[in-house]
Amino acid sequence: PPLPESALLGIVEGIPRPPFLARLRSRLAPVWAELGTSTRAGLENSAPARYGQPEEVAVLEREVDAGLDPWEKAFALSALRPGARLLDIGCGAGREAIGFAHLGFEVTAMDAAAPLVEAARRLAPSLSFPFPIEIHFETHAAMDLLDAGLFPGPFEAVYLTPGLYTHLPLRRRRVALLKSLRTRLVPGGVLGLAAFEGNPRFGPRALVVGAGRELLQAFWPGRFHWERGDRQLRYVTASGLSGPWVFCHFFAPGELEAEIRAAGFSHIERPEGGAVVAVKDPGRNASQIRRERSAPLARWDEKADLHGKVVDKAGRIQ
Repeated sequence: PPLPESALLGIVEGIPRPPFLARLRSRLAPVWAELGTSTRAGLENSAPARYGQPEEVAVLEREVDAGLDPWEKAFALSALRPGARLLDIGCGAGREAIGFAHLGFEVTAMDAAAPLVEAARRLAPSLSFPFPIEIHFETHAAMDLLDAGLFPGPFEAVYLTPGLYTHLPLRRRRVALLKSLRTRLVPGGVLGLAAFEGNPRFGPRALVVGAGRELLQAFWPGRFHWERGDRQLRYVTASGLSGPWVFCHFFAPGELEAEIRAAGFSHIERPEGGAVVAVKDPGRNASQIRRERSAPLARWDEKADLHGKVVDKAGRIQ
């Protein structure tokens, strides 16, 4: 009778190999691994799969109490009134969602990594001092929002967590997502996002991978997807540890704004911090609208900022 496959594999594995072949295999393994995840599904799932790992969840949980970054707080306070509805895409363990809720916004938050959503649901109640907050957390990938029936809104703001837009492959799908988000915004509503920009350093491995992708795309154009600026990195995540590849698109100068305009946003601002803020159908001068919205905030003369919480001395939301 023929030998079982396992036995054949054992025989093959037992054949001695020259040392140089072992070294060559170890050097080429990362290249093959990176090329092997170049399908659209593989690229889109690389970030959720990586950020859902225990070491990444642990790091993001520790960052929750830090509250909003300065540009995030400025985005919210200059563009929105308390009580405004905000969709947080890529919420992670809840840092931004909890921070926006503490500012008095009605927050719906989503992330593709289920372990992160579970962590956010667990942490939010413990960070409700000095007043209770309610956040609707759901497990969904950003591209699920191409379905108009998912979180139809309307929202006064849509916020993409820093880096999330970078992890989305294919320009046509990114623009389609932005168009879908625009339909969820009220007139004058704002979109906030940040992404990797500039030219990353390309070493020998990146050049080999780039050439391999060009060949794969030429022979199987419907299966492999690669565009200029695409990279896959190991050390890009919160933990800084080496791990599975994560897809990243590095935007050339003006490329990010071009995609936002292609989605129908006519007014784009670049506040400090490298973020991009786009306004839907501002009608009047967008800067004037933002000043009007922020005017009541400027008149608050008795407020305290406690880890992103804006309250008066009695503990009431302003």
